[in-house]
Amino acid sequence: MVIEYKIGTSNLFLQQLINYNIEYYYFNSSETEYILIGDNLYIYSNNNKMQKGLYLFRMVKKDFDKWIDDNYNEDYKFDSGFRSHYIAKLKVNPDELFKIDINHAYWRIAYLNGYISDKTYKSGLKLKDQDKYMKQAYCMALSTQGISRKLRGYKGSNLNGKVKSIEKTRLHKDIYSDIRNKTFKVMDELAYLIKDDFVSYNVDCITFKNNKNIETIENYLKSKNLTFKIEKYGKDGKNN
Repeated sequence: MVIEYKIGTSNLFLQQLINYNIEYYYFNSSETEYILIGDNLYIYSNNNKMQKGLYLFRMVKKDFDKWIDDNYNEDYKFDSGFRSHYIAKLKVNPDELFKIDINHAYWRIAYLNGYISDKTYKSGLKLKDQDKYMKQAYCMALSTQGISRKLRGYKGSNLNGKVKSIEKTRLHKDIYSDIRNKTFKVMDELAYLIKDDFVSYNVDCITFKNNKNIETIENYLKSKNLTFKIEKYGKDGKNN
């Protein structure tokens, strides 16, 4: 299957298919439209302001394909089974808690594990800093990899009762799941490292009670080549 990301709306294209009474398959979400004709899949962004970031989707897909060609074999084991969040059953004063947040965690871990190239990594970080729409494109460039869709069949403007499932490369989905689980694994290992000082973690942010563990967490994250920021520090919620 040939996948092509399109700039602009699908309205004109759909009207041409209707006028020529061509059979096609269609799916519409709040963010994207999918049109399948034969072995050609066209993906349109419904957010015009996000369209200039679609090139990043192509870059990520190309990098995932290259990683599969260069590295994957049947014995390769992806990480799985880690929780995205965990809360310890503790009575705590929220005003006295500390939080450390990993910077662009999924993107960084994808890069460190070779799933995306240095060029793609830097392009993504540059894109996300432009505005909220480009940040959305940056997030979706990873999360949409491997997503399956069911498209309804049409002949011209009429439903024909047929359905086709678009099953993107399963390994793309496995890679994205691995990126997520590797992130959660970092949080899980940090929770174990600081033991009863641990309060909770949520995806890429860990919360704990005592400032004595700030250095411990920072050293661990540095050892993993991860960057981070102190999101909340001290009773006033600011860095001291």
